[in-house]
Amino acid sequence: MMVYKILLAALALIRAGGLPTPFQIVQMESGPDTKIVGARAELVQDPQRWRQVWADHREVVLDGPGAPILDLPRVDFAKHTVLVLAPGLRQGVEGYRFLDADETKEMVRIRFAPVFSSGPVFNAGSSPYVFAILPRMNRRLEVHMDLRGSPRQEAVWTRVGTFEKTLESRD
Repeated sequence: MMVYKILLAALALIRAGGLPTPFQIVQMESGPDTKIVGARAELVQDPQRWRQVWADHREVVLDGPGAPILDLPRVDFAKHTVLVLAPGLRQGVEGYRFLDADETKEMVRIRFAPVFSSGPVFNAGSSPYVFAILPRMNRRLEVHMDLRGSPRQEAVWTRVGTFEKTLESRD
């Protein structure tokens, strides 16, 4: 019964603006092969930029601002942003997984860990990526990735981006 009362009190504080809404990734895709050139960490906040980033990822040439991109994921930019992470060429990395979030009232720090290939690696490397649809937040976002070169090494946590608030205060 006491736990129930504490949860109700916490929800009331969140609704009243006293506590931030707990961080949650709305949707995430990660894989081993993006066509984005070089390293990139970007928080996309509008549909025009999203179309260009996705075209870069898929290596699609846009035939003007209204040209359709068949597999462009839909994003409601009134409510969401898209975190784009492409750390560049990585040997044996098949993608990244969301590891955890450390939250304060002012900031959310999130971490992504590599998913290493389970078999032998014969190629020169892959270009892994992360696309994460995030809610707009009234907090700064700090993003860290483990950029170690092998699963046998210690984690190498690197801050790859810091982004300002994407939602205005309720005050």
